[in-house]
Amino acid sequence: MTTIELDDDLAAALKAKADAQHLNLEDWFRTLTGMPANNGDSQRRQAAAARIREISKHVQPDPGGWTVQDYINRDRP
Repeated sequence: MTTIELDDDLAAALKAKADAQHLNLEDWFRTLTGMPANNGDSQRRQAAAARIREISKHVQPDPGGWTVQDYINRDRP
């Protein structure tokens, strides 16, 4: 593994570009060079899960106290 030192602003900008594609920096650099992603599916799943957790922080509880499971089972016999 090689370490590359970058200005903090440049590093933040590169990370933002990688985040926008739901990739870590290593996989993002791989896509730029045409190399296959290193376990990119796992990284994308982790990014999706992190985004879901972030969105969930802003979800208000159901006023009636219903859970997701209650809504799923609502019209089932």
